Amino acid sequence: MSDVVRDVQSQPGYYLPEGAQYRLQQLRDHMRFLARLAQPRTQVEEQAWQPAICMDELAFCLELLAEQVGRVLDDVECAVIEGAHPLP
Repeated sequence: MSDVVRDVQSQPGYYLPEGAQYRLQQLRDHMRFLARLAQPRTQVEEQAWQPAICMDELAFCLELLAEQVGRVLDDVECAVIEGAHPLP
């Protein structure tokens, strides 16, 4: 284990805690979902029944995404401030 830690610390870059990496993966999935919602639809798809998307719901989803991005950025800042990992 110490060899792995030593090797990681010798490489320049940003290293995220496991929780921050997981949040980034969740953000990626949410953003892909929103991108699919925003894709243009064919005329047939437009006429088919689809659940209505309320703008309040969309705004709430985007607020959650922004909050998660802020948490990941805070994790990166904490790691740099504490000197746990070198800057690139």
